[in-house]
Amino acid sequence: MFHTFQRQLKLFLLIICYCFNFTIGGPAQLRLLNYLLSNNRYTSIARPVQNDSHTLPVTMNLSLQQIISFDGKNEAVVITGWMTISYRTSILNVCLFFLDTQYCTLKFGSWTYDDAGVHLMAESSKGQLDAYVKSAEWDLEDFFATNNVTKYDCCPNMYPYVLYTIRMRRRSLYYFTTIIVPCFLISCMTLLGFLLSPDSGEKLTLQITTLLTVVMFSLLLSDILPPSSTAIPIITIYFMCVMIMSAVSVVASVLILSLHFRNSSNYTMPLWIRKYICNYMAWLLRMKRPNHDLSWSAIGRRWASPKQEPNNINRSIDNHPSKISSESSLNNIFELLSTNVISVDKRPLEFSASPVMKTHGSCHHQNTSNESYTCDMEMIRCELRVIISQLAILINYSRQKEKDNNESQDWQFVAMVLDRLCLVIFAVIMLLFTARTLFNV
Repeated sequence: MFHTFQRQLKLFLLIICYCFNFTIGGPAQLRLLNYLLSNNRYTSIARPVQNDSHTLPVTMNLSLQQIISFDGKNEAVVITGWMTISYRTSILNVCLFFLDTQYCTLKFGSWTYDDAGVHLMAESSKGQLDAYVKSAEWDLEDFFATNNVTKYDCCPNMYPYVLYTIRMRRRSLYYFTTIIVPCFLISCMTLLGFLLSPDSGEKLTLQITTLLTVVMFSLLLSDILPPSSTAIPIITIYFMCVMIMSAVSVVASVLILSLHFRNSSNYTMPLWIRKYICNYMAWLLRMKRPNHDLSWSAIGRRWASPKQEPNNINRSIDNHPSKISSESSLNNIFELLSTNVISVDKRPLEFSASPVMKTHGSCHHQNTSNESYTCDMEMIRCELRVIISQLAILINYSRQKEKDNNESQDWQFVAMVLDRLCLVIFAVIMLLFTARTLFNV
């Protein structure tokens, strides 16, 4: 190969010297060049054979120097070597993108002469790698050559060609650190959104921001991959899964926020939500609620009889001790005042004068005292009736307020249970799909 290159270099220098008229040599050498390269004698398309029926044997060898770039989007590779090559077509396998091994072929042949005119064959079954320079993006695994023939529909003859194959493996560290790790962290942010309290006001904002970030990464990935419909890369499937998870998380967050801010004035909690979500699902997810017994035995006792289920609709999951004591005290006060007023209403207006009054009083004075006492009692009765009516209003308001608070707390607990359920489901799906993606590659 070195001698061949040396001969080619000498010929190239001779042509340069001849073209610029500063040939270093004697007159005999100039006459030889004029004789060989004159327009009348030298024809580039002529085969150097004595008899036109003879076959011209041509051997070739490709010395690969460096893989400049690999354009996966346009399915082309740019290399440098000892032959004048700018690019050749390469069929890209996108299924295992960023962990893939690509086969690029370089085909050399003659479209003018068939195998009877030119017998083209490779000098060696291996390509020359003496001057190869390693690439920062690709690792060269193999470089070999094969001799082949092809037959075209237009002609019955066989046309030989030499096929050089470059097998190279992509270095995946760059794609792993710039695409895979950020995508995995973004998918984890989707899970953290279910841990954020709805009262913070940023729950839905976090989920929408996560979805937009995944979409942006997908657009960046689409600029790298070629537009192919024959196969879907695994990394694209992974991004699609994360994108679908983010979109579903937005819908789930909207539903959870809607349930969290419900109250008894707008919605009435159905029995099946109170039974299956607030009790059985909360027990299944190992959730705790203050002053509520969510053990399996307590839930079974509470919902064992079908006749008892309607009685639980307007009642909390479990009774709160402080609410029971406050409500009982208000009821006792109300009953006590009502009884006293009734007893005062039913008490006959009979009064007995004191011994002093019998001795020193007079009948006129006694009648005046009785009338005054009667008026005072009537005023007291009226005031007590007003107090009792006001107290009844306060008691009814307190009862309704406690009922509304209990109903709102039940809706908030339903939202918490659904938050926990989405967290578990999304975490399991993400882990399973991530593990499946890594095992496939």
